[in-house]
Amino acid sequence: EMYGIITHFLERVSAWLLHHLPMPLDVDTISREIIPEVAEIEKHKDALHSELTRQEAETLSGSLVARAVPKKLADAVAALGLMSSAPDIISVAHKNSLSVHEVGKIYFDLGARLGLGWLRQRADEINITSHWERLAMQALIADFYDEQRRLTDHVIEHKGGLSAWLTANKGDVESLERFMEGIKSGDAPDLPRLMVTLRHIRALGVA
Repeated sequence: EMYGIITHFLERVSAWLLHHLPMPLDVDTISREIIPEVAEIEKHKDALHSELTRQEAETLSGSLVARAVPKKLADAVAALGLMSSAPDIISVAHKNSLSVHEVGKIYFDLGARLGLGWLRQRADEINITSHWERLAMQALIADFYDEQRRLTDHVIEHKGGLSAWLTANKGDVESLERFMEGIKSGDAPDLPRLMVTLRHIRALGVA
């Protein structure tokens, strides 16, 4: 399980760098502008957690410890779920001249409020039967990450914080929540249902 978690983290960060940074990759720029910010997020990760992400990390860490994994290692592996979002947080922080701590708190609180992390987990749990389904699943997860980054940026541009943004977008948020209730109350969601959910999320903050 730990191998899978670490592999997922490395794939996520590698794909982000290849997709969002100019080619060829400038190692000096990455070392100067990104790695220190990643370290800052890791240092303050406990303060960035939403209640949901904290619970998920604690549950995973406890599960690993119960299988004789040293506590320090278990905590580090459990934190990779949060750290997978570090590149997006850094991107929004740089764009808005804010600290990664400020942006990270909005990012994770927003994700918990809209269920974006839950959606990524459900996508990752889909039973894949073909190469093309795997590619579609991976693209869907990446799209949910992209939407969380976009919406975090939108919250910051709106001013007034997350509560003010949720109030300003109350109709669309409530529509998404009703749709999500239907998704959660039924069978495990498949790719088509999650793709439709993505369309609802993309409607947020557009008007």
